[in-house]
Amino acid sequence: MATKNAIEFDKKSNCRVIAFIDDSPEKVGKVLNGKRIMSSEPQALQAFLLRNKVREIILSVDLDAAKKASLSQLCIGKGIHITVIPPLSQWIKGIFNRSQLKELTIESLLGREKIELLNLQSRQELEGKVMLVTGAAGSIGSDICRQLCRYNLGRLILVDQSETGLHDLRIELGKLDLDFEVTMELATIRDRKRIDNIFRKYRPHFVFHAAAYKHVPILEEYPSEVALTNVLGTKNLADAAIENQVEKFVMISTDKAVNPTNLMGACKRIGEIYVQALSENSRTQFITTNGSVVPLFKQQIAQGGPVTVTHPDITRYFMTIPEASSLVLEAAVMGRGGEIFVFDMGQPVKIIDLARKMIQLAGFRPDVDIPIHFTGLRPGEKMFEELFKDSENLLPTHHPKIMKAHKSQIEAEFNEMVCELVASAQDYDDKTVRSMIRVIVPEYRQHIAFESSRVKTLTAIPGNKKEPVMTSITSAAK
Repeated sequence: MATKNAIEFDKKSNCRVIAFIDDSPEKVGKVLNGKRIMSSEPQALQAFLLRNKVREIILSVDLDAAKKASLSQLCIGKGIHITVIPPLSQWIKGIFNRSQLKELTIESLLGREKIELLNLQSRQELEGKVMLVTGAAGSIGSDICRQLCRYNLGRLILVDQSETGLHDLRIELGKLDLDFEVTMELATIRDRKRIDNIFRKYRPHFVFHAAAYKHVPILEEYPSEVALTNVLGTKNLADAAIENQVEKFVMISTDKAVNPTNLMGACKRIGEIYVQALSENSRTQFITTNGSVVPLFKQQIAQGGPVTVTHPDITRYFMTIPEASSLVLEAAVMGRGGEIFVFDMGQPVKIIDLARKMIQLAGFRPDVDIPIHFTGLRPGEKMFEELFKDSENLLPTHHPKIMKAHKSQIEAEFNEMVCELVASAQDYDDKTVRSMIRVIVPEYRQHIAFESSRVKTLTAIPGNKKEPVMTSITSAAK
């Protein structure tokens, strides 16, 4: 009813509500506020949509992934858009406005239930605290900020080196009716003096470290740069956290740090080991979280294609950015120091399937309206990502979607090797940096994606626009 009223009271809207849809048999056929309630049964609903030339379906409740996927299939190719109203907490002064409607996203169609927070003590532990988020303008960092704004914090500090990103985020959060101050700090985590200044100024209770270089293929060309940001930057923040008696330090890592095949993942793994080592003799509780989020093909689709996928068989584990952020907050509360929390992300998803769904969701036909091109695996890229090492046994936590990995054994000379790595990176000695990373992270193998077992090669057929023929290759290379 709130959605219907918002549409009808919007003088700029040219939409007209013609019916409600409900899956309750008791309601189907009845009339609500002059509009009939229709069944959600696919065959009957499809006939109704076509007969009435429906152009938009608005989801005013949070349907599960399976129902969203089923509804999207009915609408694909028929020019029917599916939009979603925001959660009640995001309504402006308790009132929903049509301008807040958003298109149904591919994140909603991952094929599993939404991950919900279960820890009821989260609010009590986070409220009144000073929170500092690095990489605050990034995709994960900004969503962590949004979710933290649901709590009555003492202060929220946004740290990022992107002035445009910080500016946009501050404007967005400034529209919320908050009872605490949001502070912006333009800084790079590679500058220890600047980080020390920020920590002494605000004395944060919690630090959420999301700042990192993340783009695998680009970073393969810049070993020193990735080491300076992902290793030195993490070291600077962790050391500052101890000196300023931070309660909890949460490092947002990646599944690419597990048996890494690229510089980004290997440097993330070094950061994980470093904060784990600090947790042994520190009052600051260091916690690491692992996960991966959905890639976006929207820009390629908006430009008419082609959508580029590296390989027809490449798979990834995915969760939505809000899910990942929620689990980061949950892990922050449950962590007691030294843990690496691994998120249960369901079954791996084929990237090609994800691309096709996104094309269909945009109202186009894959391989007809929008072509899909295979570009080949990129430097440092795996065919299949892993959530944890084979040697690790994951332990359960109170949350069914969060598991805990056993602590790794840390070499006595680890800190010395990290200092040597950082010194080489500061001298931009890329060759030594690569060598040091291999020593510190023995499981790291450069370009292993092309050497691992079950690797596929693409064999193009001249003049054939269909999917390329697949040739299997098995390799024992190590």
